[in-house]
Amino acid sequence: VFPLRGVIIPLVDLSNRLRLGATKGGREACAVVVRAQRPSGELQIALQIDEILDVSDFAAAALAPAPD
Repeated sequence: VFPLRGVIIPLVDLSNRLRLGATKGGREACAVVVRAQRPSGELQIALQIDEILDVSDFAAAALAPAPD
């Protein structure tokens, strides 16, 4: 779990799920919070990552819906 402004959200370590080995941890390790709208409501999770290499902005019109 990951505390965010007084709210506890699930924390997912994708390194294990993608079979990339354990997350390194250390000073560079952090979490990225992902929010998505679903028909049943908003989904909010945190993804544990080793480091951030780049940050990009995308216009909503440039994003395609996820496949079923």
